[in-house]
Amino acid sequence: MKNIINTLVLLLFFISLNVLSANEIKEEQMEEKIEANNALKTKVSSLNRDVDLLSIKQQKLSDAIEKSRTVQTDINLTASSLVAYIEDAYTTEKPIPIKINQKTNWYIYLLPLITIITIIASTLLSLRTIKIKSHESISALKASNKNLVEINNKSISEEHDRTQKTIIANNRQEWINSLRDEITSFLAVVASTSPSQHLTQMNEAEKKNLWLHSYKIELLINPKEKDHVDLVDKIREEINNLINLKEETLISDIISISQKILKREWDRVRTFEKAS
Repeated sequence: MKNIINTLVLLLFFISLNVLSANEIKEEQMEEKIEANNALKTKVSSLNRDVDLLSIKQQKLSDAIEKSRTVQTDINLTASSLVAYIEDAYTTEKPIPIKINQKTNWYIYLLPLITIITIIASTLLSLRTIKIKSHESISALKASNKNLVEINNKSISEEHDRTQKTIIANNRQEWINSLRDEITSFLAVVASTSPSQHLTQMNEAEKKNLWLHSYKIELLINPKEKDHVDLVDKIREEINNLINLKEETLISDIISISQKILKREWDRVRTFEKAS
């Protein structure tokens, strides 16, 4: 009797250690996920700040282009006024007859015209250069904004995938726990029933408890997987054995199938956790 008590104490001690280890591992995983989420938030904030800076630069560039257009308009107006003034001076004022005894110096007459043409050509060339550079700057800015948006969207998508995988893994773990608990409860009820005891001799609470666990297991399994269907068949067969007073028990078969199902589902949960 003392050996049995010592064995039970050691078993409880090992179970407590396993539970504590599982909780510590889960806490470490949660801390790692929280740190990853914080790092992602910091990266997204940095990207948003870069986008704001680029928007400010784009606005300054637009203001400079607008000022250049204003200067171009003023220059064009000045040049037009100057040309109009010269034309008006030649058409309205009467020429003063001057007798020149020396050869005409055409350079004096061509100099203002050459100056005007030079100013207009320089202005047009400058405006064209500004326009080309402005277009290149705007294109580069748009490309940079597009890259930042793509990086941001990719980061958000990856974080969404990791979160979704984590949620799926947690849900599958809860499902595994529920299935294991229901199978354990069902086997406990079956084991507590004597093979020679007829099912109708059980009290209403025991009957209800037996059928309750049986139906819960049927609702938890996947009818498209063969071993899940085999598990339900074994459970129904075990109930029929109790009803028909058969001494044959299928507890070992039910445990074997359950272990295979739970191990496979646990491997799937670990795969999701590694992927996230």
